[in-house]
Amino acid sequence: MQTITSLILGMLAVSQTADLSESWRDYPACSLLEAAQPSEDLTRQKIDAGLEACALPMDDISPDGATRVLGDHRFAFEADPETGVLTLYARPHDINARLRVSGLSVELTPISDTLAAGRFRLAHMNSAMLTFYLPPNLAENGRFQIVNWRGAEAPPLRMRVAALEGQVERVELHSEALGETRRLEIYTPPDFDPAAGPYPAIFMADGGQTAYFAYLIETGIQMGELEPLVIIGLVSGDRGIVDEADPDVDWRNADYLPGWHEAEPRFEQHLSFVTDEVAPWAVEHYAISEDPARRLVMGHSSGGVFALHAGYRRPDQFGWAFPFSPGRVALNTLDFGTEGQARFRLGVGRYEPRFNVSAQNSHALLIERGYDSEFTEFSAGHTDDIRNAVLIDWLGEAFPPPAPAHQP
Repeated sequence: MQTITSLILGMLAVSQTADLSESWRDYPACSLLEAAQPSEDLTRQKIDAGLEACALPMDDISPDGATRVLGDHRFAFEADPETGVLTLYARPHDINARLRVSGLSVELTPISDTLAAGRFRLAHMNSAMLTFYLPPNLAENGRFQIVNWRGAEAPPLRMRVAALEGQVERVELHSEALGETRRLEIYTPPDFDPAAGPYPAIFMADGGQTAYFAYLIETGIQMGELEPLVIIGLVSGDRGIVDEADPDVDWRNADYLPGWHEAEPRFEQHLSFVTDEVAPWAVEHYAISEDPARRLVMGHSSGGVFALHAGYRRPDQFGWAFPFSPGRVALNTLDFGTEGQARFRLGVGRYEPRFNVSAQNSHALLIERGYDSEFTEFSAGHTDDIRNAVLIDWLGEAFPPPAPAHQP
């Protein structure tokens, strides 16, 4: 026979599990996760992922202490790799505005009329690559600001060329599949010569970042780590649409996420645009290879989902897929083939639990179905730190430099 006390405790446990199942991705309290029992909605996998980055009490953070740490700044932090504790302090321009620090995607809590703070426990902080994207409300000059911190055992920073010798060209291409004209950004390597092709190619989601990654990739080419290659940058969202676009539709997610509710057939149309229109056009104009083994699709976040599904669905076009932090739509109910499989390399952060779980599940299914798939975790949040750390190594596996000619 249940007592009133046991009934109340049971109701509290159910309520706590329900709350955690909704909030586990947003750094709930470590103590709640540690006490949580697995359920259908809050699995052991989710609890373990949540414990990699969770919130700690802030009872000992006083306004005077926060002021001392901040000094004259709007934002400051204390990182202790030995304990894995990260404490954030802020003096926002508007204490009543939303106080979210992107990168880790954490919400700060007001501790006075002018100050806010947050404290978190991060796993493997000694190898952490932390990037804080500060909105104008938290930035020094009221403009977007980036602040970085790296642990002593973090992957080394990759060199970047000071100036590109290759070229980045912005072009427009009409799509029959989409019924619109799209923007592309194309990188060609130093001494690009169509007659010397065919070149290996990266099809990159969120191609507005083509120039950014070209500086990294060109360093790999110049240092003999990579074969010279072409980047086909797929400019995303409404920025990629030349024609007038409906401002109420999230066009980036519509292009990149299968079944996106605002424009359900859009993913298939966009994938057809890339594989059946952009690819043959790039073969003709930029001498890229027609061999899937020399083509790669990559992206981050929703762009990572696109890379994941494009690599799975079109192995006739892409022999490699690099999904970084793919979230929302894991591979789970698809009918996997056994012929012409792409090779997958998935990278994800420990401090982005939703994306981590999604990537884990996709990787596990790929392995189960016999795919060549590797899953690598980094002590990072939802940032480009992961691509910056590992991209050259992974590209070196896909597109290694030609062997030196034999010298008699």
